[in-house]
Amino acid sequence: MMSVWGLVYTFPLFVLPLATELHADRAAIAGIVVAILFWGALTGPGLGALIDRFGARPAVVAGIVLSVMGYAAFSQARELWQAYVAFAGLLGTGQTLIYLGANVLIARTFAGERATAYGVAYAGLGIGTGLYALGGQLLIDELGWRNAALLLSLTPLLVMPAVLRLHGRAAARVDLPGPGVQPAASRRSTAVGATLGAFGLILFSSMTLGLTDEGIYQNLLPHAVVVGFSPSTAALALALVSASYVAGQLAGGAATDRFGVRPTMLVAFALAGLGALSIATVRVGNPMAIAQLLVGAFLYGGGLAVLLLVRLATFANRFSGPRFGFLSGIFALAYPIGGGFIVWFGGLAYDLWRSYLPAFAISGAGLVLATIALVIVSRPRGYVAR
Repeated sequence: MMSVWGLVYTFPLFVLPLATELHADRAAIAGIVVAILFWGALTGPGLGALIDRFGARPAVVAGIVLSVMGYAAFSQARELWQAYVAFAGLLGTGQTLIYLGANVLIARTFAGERATAYGVAYAGLGIGTGLYALGGQLLIDELGWRNAALLLSLTPLLVMPAVLRLHGRAAARVDLPGPGVQPAASRRSTAVGATLGAFGLILFSSMTLGLTDEGIYQNLLPHAVVVGFSPSTAALALALVSASYVAGQLAGGAATDRFGVRPTMLVAFALAGLGALSIATVRVGNPMAIAQLLVGAFLYGGGLAVLLLVRLATFANRFSGPRFGFLSGIFALAYPIGGGFIVWFGGLAYDLWRSYLPAFAISGAGLVLATIALVIVSRPRGYVAR
């Protein structure tokens, strides 16, 4: 998680060099992220079914190999279409295999405290994006973007020995009967309706969190540069988002298991909303501008991490089972719809209005809608995962 997501989310560091060297507009460059998101969505169900059949560990190993190949190929791209193929086709497939494989391993290994387990595992995502954001910018400054990307492409191989030792055991799912007794047919009908409704709400929350997550993260660095910050300061803000993401995953997982979903989620919503507002409204010239940017990045990253964790843990608690890989592939369809659109729209907004604020406004609306959906789907049920 740390190494591959570190590679994927270093992409904002390469937007300005790509625009300069390949003479491409921002919308076309943003399309690379759109492509990797939608490629993951299209291949997710099929790859998930393969994971159900052949296991999660081979999927993670294959994902690492494809990710290394894709990022190395990206470093040598001479035309924009080559960057698309390397990022979406190779790195995108690798990322999807790792994401689905990790989800299946966690769901099948941990049942009673899935939120905590997901929090610890996905803290690696934040650690990776933070380290790669800072280290990547330093490498670009010293070596140029191509050499920096080539060097970074080798880093996932460092975790291969640990991945080869992974294993998962099936975790039991226990459905507790609710109060009262209903006829069997009625119970089945009610259960099917509730399950479909819950699945739809989780998919909707995933799509709208895609609007928020990708809209803020992918546009933060170019937005900060547009309003007057240096690329190094903007990269520091990205690193703070990632550092806070780690803290949010760890603290949010424990808080959710201890205090419940709703209280934890509403605090997270407040933090993420305040942080996003601070990022969007910052302007150089204000004596507190750097503090506003960095504090906003920290608040946003922590709050968003908890919301993403709640979404994932809720999905695993309700739907883990022998077909969880395939269902995870379906689940993965939603996020790229929102994330892909907002990344493309952010680039388009800059090309048209020289501003990323319209994209931030849509991201804020996505945050509100996602929280509402998660509050609804987190209603108490006659089910406890143990």
